[in-house]
Amino acid sequence: LSTLGGSMLGMTLGCARCHDHKYDAVSSREYYRMLAAFHGGSRTNRRLGDSDLEALVFADNGADPATTWLFGRGDFYDRAQQVHLGFMDVVTTDRTPLDYLEQARSAGPRTDTSYQRAAMAHWITDVEHGAGPLAARVAVNRIWQHHFGEGLVRSVGDFGVRGDLPTHPELLEWLTHDFVAHGWQVKRLHRLILTSNAWQRSAEFDAAKAAIDPQNHQLWRMVPRRQEAEVLRDSMLVVADVLNPQQFGPGFKPPISGEAMIARNLQGEKYPTDATDNPATLRRSVYMFHKRVIPYPLLQAFDRPDSLQSCALRNETIVAPQALALLNDRFVRARAEDFADRLLNGVAEPERIDDQFKSIVQQALLIALGRDGSAMEIEVSLEFLRHQAAERQSRAKTDDEKMAATRAAVADYCQAVF
Repeated sequence: LSTLGGSMLGMTLGCARCHDHKYDAVSSREYYRMLAAFHGGSRTNRRLGDSDLEALVFADNGADPATTWLFGRGDFYDRAQQVHLGFMDVVTTDRTPLDYLEQARSAGPRTDTSYQRAAMAHWITDVEHGAGPLAARVAVNRIWQHHFGEGLVRSVGDFGVRGDLPTHPELLEWLTHDFVAHGWQVKRLHRLILTSNAWQRSAEFDAAKAAIDPQNHQLWRMVPRRQEAEVLRDSMLVVADVLNPQQFGPGFKPPISGEAMIARNLQGEKYPTDATDNPATLRRSVYMFHKRVIPYPLLQAFDRPDSLQSCALRNETIVAPQALALLNDRFVRARAEDFADRLLNGVAEPERIDDQFKSIVQQALLIALGRDGSAMEIEVSLEFLRHQAAERQSRAKTDDEKMAATRAAVADYCQAVF
């Protein structure tokens, strides 16, 4: 319920678990009445369609809702009062929980559900009498944050009394009205934002404008942002031209060095210690399996959030250990070698590859950055590549060893580009 409150309603509902909310109009009774929507079901394995695959799902146990208690001071053993499905009065007008239950049942009679979660879904999206206006604003604000790094309301997960006021209230209201009027179409909202002048502004710094608006509240420039952890990994796969586009299906378990899990892979279903790179592990990061106590080191270095709770805003650090992770991570090195192979496959005369370093550098920068490299970038890149090639070739004794040394030097450069 705390996750639902923060992600969809912009409310810190968890504060009402032990007592009435200290700041917002949410009572402890309302908290447990909303919690009743989730008490009629349990986690179970269900078959996926006609396949033999199973997935862990949350499903209702039957048509009869489970008994829900209001716990005194949040104490599980203190069953102070029995409660039934209900919602927050502060955002509900002229409709009762029974009205939403009847609306859910009207979709079609079933005997395997209590319809309580469906009733909550109808309440959350009801823009006339329920939480729809609030949920729509929260959704719009989160999408805005996704593109700009900060929401129109900076406290994305808290629209309550202690949250921040919107920097552009009229814009938030207009976007929300447009979002709801067009059927809550997320794709349309993305397109609307990405084609706006605000999103297309230059990142060039202007000292005069910065003196007037140092926090960039008026969006006079686009603030450069570091890539998210998953996007960084996926970008390497794309640049190296080894991304597996397969969608859906079970998640893959990427190789993790034994040192990273030596003290945590002791109980329960152990993470495989012999996992290797294969086509399945070259899929997008969204399909990656994450064991709770064994985070993937590369993503952890770039601030992938804890999956145990909702994350309203990711940390965006730029620190020295990230450079060390890119320098030493086996996945990064493997993708650098794949990128090097991609560049070398386009070389017309492999035996004269040293004479084609400039074209290799230009192609690498174009693929990785999506633009031509500047004169300084090309000059620095050539200096680095020639130094690495000379250093590695000095130890080569045969032509094959020399070619391997050159490939390794190009891979060094590709890793530096990453």
